[in-house]
Amino acid sequence: MKRTLIVIVCVTVALAFAGMVLAEARTTGKKSMAQAPMVNKKKMMGIVESVDPIANTIVLRSKDNDIIFSVDATAKILKGGRECRLADIRVDSRATIFYTGGGKKRVAVEIIAQMSPVPGEVRSKPELKPEKE
Repeated sequence: MKRTLIVIVCVTVALAFAGMVLAEARTTGKKSMAQAPMVNKKKMMGIVESVDPIANTIVLRSKDNDIIFSVDATAKILKGGRECRLADIRVDSRATIFYTGGGKKRVAVEIIAQMSPVPGEVRSKPELKPEKE
């Protein structure tokens, strides 16, 4: 008897919370994850050839050729794991771009760039030990 009563109370509470979430979604106009349309994102990795923050474009050098992406205004841009602006991405750094569309209408929705060394910075090379004779 107690178990049945506990189950009924739990189901009632769960339905009450679900009703509140749906009511809030209707009043704010936001779609829940279940109602949001699925976006077909594609992924491309390569080296940044050029960045134009004024035109909101980035060119990525892949194995075969250079690919031009227009960058969406709401695109998430990360560099070294931190959010940044498109202008902060350096040429010749490695990047992964998640995009929609195809052909000549590729729109970047997320850009993940790696940190690149500062120009003129010399990275130390490991010293080689001489071979013993």
